[in-house]
Amino acid sequence: MSTNQYKHKTIIHESFEQLSELGHDTARKAVKEITSAFNPLAANFENPTKRERENGNNNFSDLDFDKLQKQYDGQDASQLDAARAQLAGSDAPNPKQQEYDYHRRVKREEEEYQLKKEQEEEEEERQEAYEEQQKKQLEEERRQAQSQGSPKGKIRKSILGGKGSQKSSSELPPELKSDAGRG
Repeated sequence: MSTNQYKHKTIIHESFEQLSELGHDTARKAVKEITSAFNPLAANFENPTKRERENGNNNFSDLDFDKLQKQYDGQDASQLDAARAQLAGSDAPNPKQQEYDYHRRVKREEEEYQLKKEQEEEEEERQEAYEEQQKKQLEEERRQAQSQGSPKGKIRKSILGGKGSQKSSSELPPELKSDAGRG
């Protein structure tokens, strides 16, 4: 593509942009003029300071509507910049948006930290409860082992070399003879 063709395309593009802006401005002005001409209530909404001055009271100052419009436009500028940045995908950062993003990021990190801390505390509580349960279980097992361990008697050794038989006092009640000890 030659530079001459490129210049023609940019000129055409710029002229279309200017034409569209002119069309928007004309449409806005036309709507404003039509509504003011055909609005029956427009006479009731005249400038009140003008009426007061006609009556002889000069204690009022006129409002500067252009100045007010500029202030309102300035208030909307940050929102418009954010919308333009989203639409255009521009790399130019908006300082107010950066502050907002930074605030959100810090807030999110604080919430994550609090959540992590709560989870660690819960884990510690679970661990302590588990250790306590283990201690109780060991204590119970020791009690059961002590209660099951009945006293055992002497083990008689066999003459033949076997293991021998265990004789316990708790296995059988003692044998009583009715006539023993009388004599």
